[in-house]
Amino acid sequence: MKHDDKLSMKKLEIISDHLQKASSLSCNHLSICPQIDPDGGGIHTILKSTCLIATSKSNEKIVESSIKQGDEIMSCPAVAIALDEPLRSLRCAYCVRPLYFHKAQTNNRSSGLCSKCFVVSICEECKAQGVDIWHEGSGECLALSCLVSAHCKIFGNHGSNDEQDEEREKQKKEKFRISQITVSEEMANLVDSSYIITIRIMIRRWNDCERLKKSPLPPIQWTLFDQLYVQDIGDSENSTTTIDEKKTYNAAITKLCQIMREKFVWNKDDEHGNMTNWISKHEFDVVLGKVIGCGHAITDVTVSLGCQSLGRAIFLEHSFYNHCCTPNAFISCDIPSEKLESASMKSRGYHQCALISRLHCARKNICNGEQITISYIPTSGLDRIERRQRLLESYGFICNCNACDFDTKVGDISWGRKLEDHICLPEGSDVEILRQIQFSSNEELLQIRQRKLQNSIEGSNIMSTSSIDGDDSDIMLELHNCIATIKMNQRGIKNQGIPKSHEVSIEAHRLLALAYSLAGEVNLAIEQYEIFLDAVLAIKELYDPVALASSLLAYAHDLATSQKDEEYRIKLSLAYDYAKSALGVHHSFVRNIEKQMQKSASTQDRNMKRQKRK
Repeated sequence: MKHDDKLSMKKLEIISDHLQKASSLSCNHLSICPQIDPDGGGIHTILKSTCLIATSKSNEKIVESSIKQGDEIMSCPAVAIALDEPLRSLRCAYCVRPLYFHKAQTNNRSSGLCSKCFVVSICEECKAQGVDIWHEGSGECLALSCLVSAHCKIFGNHGSNDEQDEEREKQKKEKFRISQITVSEEMANLVDSSYIITIRIMIRRWNDCERLKKSPLPPIQWTLFDQLYVQDIGDSENSTTTIDEKKTYNAAITKLCQIMREKFVWNKDDEHGNMTNWISKHEFDVVLGKVIGCGHAITDVTVSLGCQSLGRAIFLEHSFYNHCCTPNAFISCDIPSEKLESASMKSRGYHQCALISRLHCARKNICNGEQITISYIPTSGLDRIERRQRLLESYGFICNCNACDFDTKVGDISWGRKLEDHICLPEGSDVEILRQIQFSSNEELLQIRQRKLQNSIEGSNIMSTSSIDGDDSDIMLELHNCIATIKMNQRGIKNQGIPKSHEVSIEAHRLLALAYSLAGEVNLAIEQYEIFLDAVLAIKELYDPVALASSLLAYAHDLATSQKDEEYRIKLSLAYDYAKSALGVHHSFVRNIEKQMQKSASTQDRNMKRQKRK
């Protein structure tokens, strides 16, 4: 063994000791974890720079060297992914790249969808790395097929005991036999994403432990996976799950394990007879608890707010951070918009067959002796009671960060109370109905924008001009109705005395600005964006920096339409700063804003030269 290898193993033993001490903690997560290079390169800390290795202080992880705002702290690949149902046939289930990058798949919506399990699609880049062969040869395809089959048997045939139900079941089986593809795909779309991730993790672990099939996917540190927090899924006495829900869940997973054992036993009489020991309800419950407790949302920030959610994933190394309602770090998914051919992309930690998640220092510089924190819930302007309630319901703890526990903490008392004054809901106020109205309005506005975009694309076709004009009239009518609904929503907010920086107040102004912009009332949209921006900046520590950058970008475009060039450049620069701090300079969303800034600067230079000539 080389001297460096001995030193690496010694470091591993020290960090592993910290892991063991923290393994009994349910809510306090670690922030740094070791990873062994499978090619024999020794220990590799997930943090890129060795100077950022943290030391243990109680159950916190503290940085030993300052980290500047916008710096990438670490990156890691997804352990397993489950896309939302509408996207499973449109994006790769391994790298999440859209399938329409490939001309052969442009006109066939389901061309990438596996014809056996109907759960995952695989892009051409991943196929070139052998992912499709691994998907079938590893047993993942078979296991996911069993999951769909168990879901069909339990939820499609629940409580059928009499003769009529038996006859109905025979007819259903006959229909299934005749049109197997349609029914299987429909049933696969109904399977919960958490179950899909659970099965995919169980299969990967079984393959890694038994060394059955070499995977083209990034390696997983299973000792690290065992340290993950396990969320209660309804078996404990304190669980709020009803008896009927428990019975249905237990029946479904028992049936799933039964089907999987039947399918995975090759020959009960040979030496592989114990190969199904890993298939058990207990193991499924444990993995599912980790998925629910430590799952991350997959978001594409390059698209409109309200359309950014793509699914869920487990990012192992990102699952060990403490929560703070005003976090100093931000996790984002990095979905490459082009093929991974350039050396620069590979050097930044991209993997051909995996979705990469990155952690950046977002709010301010993280100083020496300070711990890295993230937010477990969306930062959108919720007050302290709402935040604590969501965290208690989802993660089982009461938050005592500086923004929540300012009454008892010695430092920053005035800051925390001042922050709460901007968002604290009056006693007796009800914001759930207001949120539901805003959610519906946002959905409607996104659909209207899509229709307007489609009409503009088809506008060059003379034959369709009359139908487009008719649709434009319908769109304007829908927009006016939507504007009236949002204004009514604002009156409800005002009547309840809800502060201007609370989530629902901020969202109402953003929606009204978007509606005015789509209706061509750009000056009215700018007025709403100004109110929105003032409200957000008062609580910017509690607001998502990327969401703010997206709104600033929309604000800037309306300013450009109004030919307010100087203000346009200011807002564009502000959007760039917020996006860069949370996503880094290499993210496609940040690069897009940078290109717009360069284009604006070039236009300004040409105008100045033209004026000098005159």
